[in-house]
Amino acid sequence: LIILFCSFITFLLGYYLTIYTSSKMPMLDSFTTVFSLAATYMLTKKVLGNWVYWIIIDLASIYLYFNRNLKITALLFIVYTIVAIFGYFSWRRKMLSNA
Repeated sequence: LIILFCSFITFLLGYYLTIYTSSKMPMLDSFTTVFSLAATYMLTKKVLGNWVYWIIIDLASIYLYFNRNLKITALLFIVYTIVAIFGYFSWRRKMLSNA
């Protein structure tokens, strides 16, 4: 349900960015924005799947920033991806030990 809703909002925002801005990758920009908001909400609710969202968002962001020649920012998102991978396994381990 979250993926369908966020995909719809991503499309609407991407369409808006295509028409009213000079964004070079409007759909990818809107994807990272919309799904980051959803992942943040999931994080506050302690949903394990939020880390999977963050990994995908961070990978998309690496591509986005690398193509814009923002290599240091892309490097930062590589670090964020590694942190998200560790976060996923850490949370998973804690959830399994509490079960």
